[in-house]
Amino acid sequence: MMNTDTRQQIETALRAFSGSDLRAASLGLLNSLGYQSEKTLDLDNTPDAFLAEFDKRDREFSTDNALFERWKSVEFLFQITDDEVRNAGVQGTLFDSGYDPGNYQSYLFFALDLEKNHYTRTQLANITREINLLFEMPAMLLIRHNGALTFSVIDRRPHKKDQSRDVLEKV
Repeated sequence: MMNTDTRQQIETALRAFSGSDLRAASLGLLNSLGYQSEKTLDLDNTPDAFLAEFDKRDREFSTDNALFERWKSVEFLFQITDDEVRNAGVQGTLFDSGYDPGNYQSYLFFALDLEKNHYTRTQLANITREINLLFEMPAMLLIRHNGALTFSVIDRRPHKKDQSRDVLEKV
């Protein structure tokens, strides 16, 4: 059962999303949930900067599926590795503070701010799926839209015939 202090921290962190600083609010919420890492990347928060940094595939990023024209900003929050999860509370990663695109045993956390509009679950799932297609590791998204907040996680599994590939399943 969740203690009162933790519940209060989460409530305070959620209220921060009504302000304008998406990055600070997102980091505050994830921290209150126990997710934090020093592995980050200093990147402009524009949608174009996001694509320039992360769209390195042969397959073209589907701006239609991702509703890219409705993105106001996107923040790379951090990368948390399996070692950090296993060693939670231990200062084992003190000098290793950079984003590592080659560490497949990790999770990426992003915050996405969308234009005010109503978004269906399908639209939010399509955004999540399209962003996750850019990475070898799962990307978790905090999506702020029309006064609401969605924490979007996708299920990945190995391809049944080609173990070098992943299949994205339900969001």
